[in-house]
Amino acid sequence: MSSFIAAAIAIARLPNSGDVTYEIVNFIDGVRTVREIRDAVSAELEPIELAIVAEYLDLLVKAGAVTFKR
Repeated sequence: MSSFIAAAIAIARLPNSGDVTYEIVNFIDGVRTVREIRDAVSAELEPIELAIVAEYLDLLVKAGAVTFKR
């Protein structure tokens, strides 16, 4: 990920962004919704905005790392 892209996404500005991104990916299971993933990460670490999780997941989708179920 280029430094420009990293600086542009909200999750990169969190002091514990590495832990947060790890936990987000850890909770992706094909069953949980974006909100449920956010809730689980918030319970594990600290409260995080839904929009931040959604933005990060959208980035993973664009990178081809995950797909959304329809």
